[in-house]
Amino acid sequence: MEQKRFVVMTIFSALLFMAITVTATLTPYAQVGHANQFASPEMYNALLVISLMYFIPLLIYGLHVKSMKYVLAFVVGIYTVGAFGILLASSGFVRSLLNLLPRAQIPLESTPAAAVLNGLCVITVIYNGVWYWAALRRR
Repeated sequence: MEQKRFVVMTIFSALLFMAITVTATLTPYAQVGHANQFASPEMYNALLVISLMYFIPLLIYGLHVKSMKYVLAFVVGIYTVGAFGILLASSGFVRSLLNLLPRAQIPLESTPAAAVLNGLCVITVIYNGVWYWAALRRR
């Protein structure tokens, strides 16, 4: 039962970060630099990379290689730091600081997609904290 719960929680973590990736392409931030655009090959490539990063170790874990749990903890950690970074970068104060840099004109207006992106980032950071607690606790 524990393995099944671990797999389901990990898949949900992957889906959250994929949702962040798709939502980020709908925000004004996607217009800055070389960001992914919605429904572009780059967006699908990013989703494929996220899928592979999560599901290859998860498949190996499903074959009862228990050490993959720690590889997945590393992957979840990387994406949690990424979600937290997106949350920080989208805050008004950080955007104002970034606009001081040459050629980094980041839109300061807030859009519904940006609000959803921030919400998804908060949910992901909290959920992945719970994931760590559930996955790595001693019994």
